[in-house]
Amino acid sequence: MGNFRDNLRIRRLQLLMSQDELAKKIGVTQTTIWLYENGEATPKLEIALKLAKVLGMTVEQLAGDEPPKASQ
Repeated sequence: MGNFRDNLRIRRLQLLMSQDELAKKIGVTQTTIWLYENGEATPKLEIALKLAKVLGMTVEQLAGDEPPKASQ
């Protein structure tokens, strides 16, 4: 298990998705994704739910409370 920022980055890269692509899918800016991945910001629950859905994870997995899924 990792932490939110690591899990976000690792899963995004597993899906071969850029920060900009992910940002567009959830309705935020690329800078916002960068801030999340660098631990400089934490998403509100609504955004965390969108991130988890797009990344094919649960919020618990994304937060590091459960082991992440294997790469698909």
